[in-house]
Amino acid sequence: MRNWLAFLFLSASLGLGIWIKITMQERERIKIQTQGDLGKVVVPMPKAISEWQESEGIRYQIVRAGVGTIPSRGDRVSIRYQGFLESGEEFDSNYGQNQPFEFILGHGQVIAGMDRLIRMMPVGSKWKTDIPSDLGYGQTGIEGIIPPNSSLRFEVELISAKSSGIPQKIPDTSGRTELKFKEFSCWLLEPASGRAKGKAPVFGDTVSVHFVGWHPDGTIFDSSLGRGIPFHFRVGGKVIPGFNLLMPQLRQSEKALCIFPPNLGYQDATLPGIPPDSTLIFQVELLEILKSS
Repeated sequence: MRNWLAFLFLSASLGLGIWIKITMQERERIKIQTQGDLGKVVVPMPKAISEWQESEGIRYQIVRAGVGTIPSRGDRVSIRYQGFLESGEEFDSNYGQNQPFEFILGHGQVIAGMDRLIRMMPVGSKWKTDIPSDLGYGQTGIEGIIPPNSSLRFEVELISAKSSGIPQKIPDTSGRTELKFKEFSCWLLEPASGRAKGKAPVFGDTVSVHFVGWHPDGTIFDSSLGRGIPFHFRVGGKVIPGFNLLMPQLRQSEKALCIFPPNLGYQDATLPGIPPDSTLIFQVELLEILKSS
């Protein structure tokens, strides 16, 4: 994923103002220094419980230890964060937002340094980290926000981590029922044997599906599971040809793994993460027929 796309994910909750929530203990530590007629409020940083350490190419310091699990690749994680330039200027924060920022770990949805950091943090912990340029926004930076070749400091709080349901490798089709198509290969993953009793959609029906898309090397390029929202479309409508061929043969509640050649995928189009003339592998689960034609 290109760096600027990762920035869009990471800065989706950028606010105009910053609201800092202060615990009762922190409030007790606030010192007010009077200078003339002005009062200056000094909020000391929480004392770190570890020295600076280095791993995975990034430096980090534990501000608060967590006792939860450490997330794995493919987990859906939620975080609170603040990002600072080398000058100390804040360039992004989601502390003023109602919801933490969520992303799928290890799927290129954030900068590489953030991915590496979260894979070391227990849930409930708060860490500082220094991320070098090559694991951040690189030589290009972000115009008007992050200069090129910038190292960045983040303060990150890991709120939660749970399985996203995304398979971390292409499922094995050994012994699975094969669905017969002339144009492509396809196997039923669920049910493990036989066919489901649900009905299949026809052209014109609107369906709800969950899907995961892989390149043949096992790299995921898209997933509705990653977004947590099913994909809705009309059979025979504007989706890749492979989906339109598959749907009338897939029954409700069934899950299939299909290999679509380029002419049944995105053909010669150039899309982010999908080169022209790509063979694509899809896992597709038919959740529901929303509207019959």
